Amino acid sequence: KSLYPKLALVVIDGLQSFEGYVPYQGNKSDIYVEVLKKLKTLADNQDLTVIVNAQLKIDVERRKDKKPKGLEDFSDCKGIPEIADTAFCLHRPELYWPENEHYKGIIEVIPMAMRVGDKKERGFKLGCDMRTSRVYELAK
Repeated sequence: KSLYPKLALVVIDGLQSFEGYVPYQGNKSDIYVEVLKKLKTLADNQDLTVIVNAQLKIDVERRKDKKPKGLEDFSDCKGIPEIADTAFCLHRPELYWPENEHYKGIIEVIPMAMRVGDKKERGFKLGCDMRTSRVYELAK
């Protein structure tokens, strides 16, 4: 933050990339919890928003609708509810059913955990123009 005083957002692509994080050893879930705690402290102390990407379990792919349902779908991430302010999944049905025009360019934002409010009321869908990468909220 001293190098970039206007820094407001940090994106970490892959919580699972911390699998061999030192000095923490042990099972993956414990390592990820420690990483998430440190990132939460960093975010709070430096007035940052931190977004962490995490893998889902293969079981999600085996479901008929291919849709994540809850925090248990995150791979080895048991500490998310206690640490994260918000956890959500992005679901792109077009990847599974490209022939269905109804799903073309749709990204569904599925809330899994929210520290404030009712998560069921917070879901929404985004549209994405894949040529321009323009993302916009779809009307309900």
